[in-house]
Amino acid sequence: MCRVILLSLFLMTVYRQVYLQWKHDDDLRSKGWLVLWKGSTKTRVETGSKISFNAYSKKYGHNIIHYDALTNLFGSRERTEVFCHVQLTLHAPPLSFHRLVLNRKEKEFHSVNLFVPFNGKLYSDSLIRMNVHEQTEWSFDHYFDSEWEKQGEAKLSMVVSFRSGIPNLYDTPWVYI
Repeated sequence: MCRVILLSLFLMTVYRQVYLQWKHDDDLRSKGWLVLWKGSTKTRVETGSKISFNAYSKKYGHNIIHYDALTNLFGSRERTEVFCHVQLTLHAPPLSFHRLVLNRKEKEFHSVNLFVPFNGKLYSDSLIRMNVHEQTEWSFDHYFDSEWEKQGEAKLSMVVSFRSGIPNLYDTPWVYI
């Protein structure tokens, strides 16, 4: 009789511990999220400007990225890995050179060089993987570096999406065996 009671207590304890661990793991696991911003800018040759974003779309999940329209800066509420997908359309003079720059803490972090073909329209697509912190702020700049022969204004429209990466990947301690 005593064995049955002890065995049932043991099984109830094991069940309770497993259940609570699953619940704890489910609470800690980061759910996926995706948000998009739409922005644009106009520049003239040998100038640059920050891209200002005016449209926002939350696709799914509870995002950690925020955008401050006054300072034109993106930020994060947590330390995590983020995938940044940039799709842009550039209308500019044919054979002109441009740069799209991602700045982190006012320093260049990632740059994409662009060359406009003869028809004056360029479409580009980039995927940037980055580790963000709570204090990190970043922005996008468009630079119109030079033009070949035709002069004019460059109009850039862009959709940038941020989606969740692997949470706490860089916080994981290394274990040496």
